[in-house]
Amino acid sequence: MSTRRALLLFGLSASVACSRQHGLLVFAAASLGPFLETMILQFQVPQPKAQVSLNLGGSATLARQLLAAPKGDVFLCAGREDIAKLRESGLLEGGRTRTLFENRLVLIANADSKLTPMNAVTALTRSTSIVSVADPAAAPLGRYSRTWLESLRPGLWSELHKRLSPMPDARAALTQVERRSQALGIVYRSDAIHSPRVKVIAEADSRSGPKIEYIAGILKHRPNRASAEAFVAHLTSGQARDRYLQLGFLAPSPS
Repeated sequence: MSTRRALLLFGLSASVACSRQHGLLVFAAASLGPFLETMILQFQVPQPKAQVSLNLGGSATLARQLLAAPKGDVFLCAGREDIAKLRESGLLEGGRTRTLFENRLVLIANADSKLTPMNAVTALTRSTSIVSVADPAAAPLGRYSRTWLESLRPGLWSELHKRLSPMPDARAALTQVERRSQALGIVYRSDAIHSPRVKVIAEADSRSGPKIEYIAGILKHRPNRASAEAFVAHLTSGQARDRYLQLGFLAPSPS
C-alpha cells in the first residue's frame, strides 16, 4: 500500500466517530477502495470541510451490519442480491438504487508462477495448489466465482472444494495470491490488472460469465441525505467514468 493511500485511509478511519454525527459514512465493497479514494478527494475539492468515511468489506457482511444497525448513509455493493435485502427491509430512500458500472472475473496466479494463459478449467484441474476465493457467505465475489466455475463445468466447484481457500472479501482473495507463489485465485479484473504480483491466466467470457454490477443505494432516515445524494451523483459523473475505466471496471451494459 502506498504511503499516500495509507494516510488517506488512516484519515478516513480516524474521522469515523465524528462523521457518524456530522459527515457521510459510506459502506462499500472492498474492491471499490481505490476508486473511492479518488472520488472522495474530488468530492471534497469544492467543499474541503466535508467529511466522508469508508467502511470497506464484503458486501454481504456490510449488508448484515446495516440490517442490524442502519448507521450508514450510502451503501455501494458488488451485486443486487445484498442491496435487495435492504430494499425489502425498507431501509433504502425511495427504494431506489443506481447501477454505477460493471466488472468481470479472472483466474490469476502469482507473478512468479510458470503458468501461462490457458483455459480456466485446464489451469484449475492441472494444478494442485490452493485456489483463493472470496467466501460466498461474506462477499458477492464468492458467489460469482461459484457460478462461473459451475458454468465452465458442472460440479467443478465441488471438485475443487478441498483446495478452495475462502477469504472475507475481494481484496483479501487477491492478497493471498500475491503472497503465495503457487496459489491460484479468482478475483475481479479491476483488482488483478493493477497488481504487479499476479498475472491473469484466464478471463470470464462476457456472455457466459456472471454479470457483475456495482449498485448504489441511499439509506433513509439519515441526517445526511442531501450529502449522500450529492456523493452518489458524483459517482455517476464524467470524472467517475474516467476513473473507473482507468481502474479496469467496465461501463454498465444496456439494460
